[in-house]
Amino acid sequence: MKNILEQIAQKPTEDIDCLIALIRKIRPRSPKKVEYAISQIENLIALLHIYPPLRESLLKYWTEICRSRSSLRLLTDLGIFSNLGFFTETNKKLVQKFLPEIHPENTFIYLLDQVFYKKNDYQWVNSVPDDVWIRLLKVLEIRPICSLQRDEIILEQILNALLIISLRMTTIGIDPEIVDRLPELEKFGSPFLAQNIEVDDFIKFFKDDPKFDRSIHNTDYKQILVILSQCESYIDIIRKNRNQYGITLNITYILLRLSQNIKRMKLLLVLLLEDKAAPAYQNEVSLLKEIVKLNNKKNSVTEHIANNISLLAFQITEHTGKTGEHYITSTRKEYFKMLKSASWGGFIVAFLCIFKTLLYYFKFPPFGQAFMYSMNYSFGFMTIYVTGSTLATKQPAMTATTIAQSLDAKHTQDPGYADNFAKLIAKVSRSQLVAFLGNVLVVFPVAFILAWNYFLFAGTHIADPHKARILLDELHPTQSYALFHAGIAGIYLFLAGLIAGYYDNKSISHKIPQRIKAHPFLKRILPKAWVNNLAGYLEHNLGNLAGNFYFGIFLGSTGILGIILGLPIDIRHITFAAGNLGLALAGLDNEVSWRTIWVSWLGIAGIGFMNFIVSFSLSITVAIQSRRVKFKETKKLFRGLRKLIFKKPLQFVFPPRKKPMSSETNPETEIQN
Repeated sequence: MKNILEQIAQKPTEDIDCLIALIRKIRPRSPKKVEYAISQIENLIALLHIYPPLRESLLKYWTEICRSRSSLRLLTDLGIFSNLGFFTETNKKLVQKFLPEIHPENTFIYLLDQVFYKKNDYQWVNSVPDDVWIRLLKVLEIRPICSLQRDEIILEQILNALLIISLRMTTIGIDPEIVDRLPELEKFGSPFLAQNIEVDDFIKFFKDDPKFDRSIHNTDYKQILVILSQCESYIDIIRKNRNQYGITLNITYILLRLSQNIKRMKLLLVLLLEDKAAPAYQNEVSLLKEIVKLNNKKNSVTEHIANNISLLAFQITEHTGKTGEHYITSTRKEYFKMLKSASWGGFIVAFLCIFKTLLYYFKFPPFGQAFMYSMNYSFGFMTIYVTGSTLATKQPAMTATTIAQSLDAKHTQDPGYADNFAKLIAKVSRSQLVAFLGNVLVVFPVAFILAWNYFLFAGTHIADPHKARILLDELHPTQSYALFHAGIAGIYLFLAGLIAGYYDNKSISHKIPQRIKAHPFLKRILPKAWVNNLAGYLEHNLGNLAGNFYFGIFLGSTGILGIILGLPIDIRHITFAAGNLGLALAGLDNEVSWRTIWVSWLGIAGIGFMNFIVSFSLSITVAIQSRRVKFKETKKLFRGLRKLIFKKPLQFVFPPRKKPMSSETNPETEIQN
């Protein structure tokens, strides 16, 4: 390290190779080995104490580097979304990830790219304690930013950056997406406009007034902070009222841009002012850690997408969760009501199995076959929903969000939290089981009876022996792709749940019911009451209708897509599998061995398990991540669940005889209480 310091004294001041070499000496091999970095910084501090000429040359070297480089882009753009929009910004980050952007050599962003070039550098830089960095700055005797003269370049650039950020916030604050959600701003004045006036005055007085108060007690500074807090309050209002206004990627992107600019403005303001109560160089160290982290992660597509879709995913899963509460039974009355609802679902699916098999014989071209299969599924699922029937496999994607809601931190303070969570799992388990039974125990005999009646009437089987054998082969758990295909169906079930939540949110954010009520064509051809009823129905049911429609398209087109692509992909659904077994037995005149029947039922059980576990796992993962749930009580939860399993195992199959308290009728209320 001493050799590098000696080279710095001999090198031209604009050369950054020595700075790169110095950081390379400090950088640990693994970002987790921060002790190495700390020891190297301590060695550097000791060398600078022992050799004052080396300290002076390093200070001069760093001063010249700062004077010859612009920090404006770093202060205004690094870590802040552009005005390009979510998708363009995502594409930009993707391109820059593989073909990094070139910055002028006279900028600090170029310096950061060269010095902290490893993508995990921010980890060890942030792990080094603040006091270690502060002692390094103290021994170098670098002047704090708050003590710089008004005519110095760095100070001028910070003031310019403040003005740019302020103007940017004003522009964002008057965006129609913001104003539509905050109409009160038109009555009481917008803090997004007021902050620009205050910042402009602050900069003017800072530059022109020799007696300007450069402490954190500055009244102009405090006024700006008050206005910024008002801006943040309005951002929170939009987020909290997402159920009323809905949420979109665009508004999420805008809110993130506003939050980023507010945070950056606060950071720059505090750099300009002196806080005698805080350690010297504390703000400079905070700035160092922040910019290194932001620069390392500036092209992170994953983080960019996660930050933007988290609020939308939360809102979508919230709508799904509200639907999920209806799929959970607490009382015996609700339990048998679910059994009845699922039985009607199985009855409808029996007809769908017959229609699909009949469509098979029309020998449509691939697109036509995919379309007809899809419409059969889609309108069948929509019929199940409209009639109030239940398709068992729709439950996991819906109930997963309800479970995730119960894991929120606000519920974990209850002493009976673990026991209540176990009771909720028991309710979900028995509700899912009775729905499976209702579907399967009805669809199989109904499909079988309808197939036999068709044979008696038409003289031919719905599923001829060749087709019947294919249907049986597709149910074999080991000699076919049945379980793999059931997993694909599980993914589609998960996506259907997300789509339902997405369209519920879209109905609110795009004011679809209000648009339907005001639609000129509908008002001309339909009575007003009909239009209002249609709008009211779609307001509460658009999501589920869309989810069922798209789910049908997924199921109907996957097999044909697999044929076109030459891939072994298709779908298997437990209820349809049981119906197909009934058609196959009828098509083979019941001349099927008992072993084949038992193997087929084993395959159906496996298909149901894969449908459930895949859709439930994906759904609860998204729900938990969107709510940012922390698993601090995992052992406690599993202990409560294990206790209930051994103490009252039947509760996972059948509801208890005792009438539950009113809080138990709502799964989320139960957890809260």
